[in-house]
Amino acid sequence: EHRVAAGGPVEYSRSENRPTHMLKPYVLAVAAALLVLPSCTPPPPVPPPRFTPNPPYAPDIVGPDGQATDPDQAYGFDRPDVRDDLVEPSAPDTGNPAGEYPTATRTGNPNEVVSPYPPHKVIDVSDFGSGQLARDPWNNKIFRIP
Repeated sequence: EHRVAAGGPVEYSRSENRPTHMLKPYVLAVAAALLVLPSCTPPPPVPPPRFTPNPPYAPDIVGPDGQATDPDQAYGFDRPDVRDDLVEPSAPDTGNPAGEYPTATRTGNPNEVVSPYPPHKVIDVSDFGSGQLARDPWNNKIFRIP
């Protein structure tokens, strides 16, 4: 026997079998995952350049016969015979003897001297003592303070 509600016939819908308000969070989660997953993939590889702007080495010099030649011989230069065993070791630098540098000339002012090198300008030597070495600021040569 069927019961009929007052006000009309009873309608059955899918919502009675499966509630749709519970599916919305799952659908939103799947949609969000589908949007996020492509951003996790690495970018495509960079294609190689079409040309090398600066070659790692100079091109071979080709002679008139089409064969690679020695660069010096291609221009008519003879390469000198260089051997490392012929080079003599240089003597160690022992420093300059005391008398090797010229001495400046005193002026009326005790803190100034005239440079012994051209253009013989007056140089302030107030930070130096007698006998010390100083450098001429115009030609970078060293002299001794009188």
